[in-house]
Amino acid sequence: MKTSFSDKSQWGILEYLFRIYPRTMSEDEVRKEFGNPHNKGLVSNVRQLISEGSIEKTAIVKIMGRDAVSATGLRITRDGTRLVRKSLNNN
Repeated sequence: MKTSFSDKSQWGILEYLFRIYPRTMSEDEVRKEFGNPHNKGLVSNVRQLISEGSIEKTAIVKIMGRDAVSATGLRITRDGTRLVRKSLNNN
């Protein structure tokens, strides 16, 4: 994954979480799908999705003083599922 802030990356995260809902991701799955959980771009994208109410607040944790994406906390919210469902229905 790129280290830059990206709407396309955010949408990819939402779509993936929508597809696997209600299951949570494993650490290996996060790395495979999105890259290193400490990646600043990934953390920024997830933080933006949290601020929009699309992903649970538990998705970002501190590990050894650094923000990281938590596999078990990375879950789509009800608003996030509505957003993805609405978009898929419009396409």
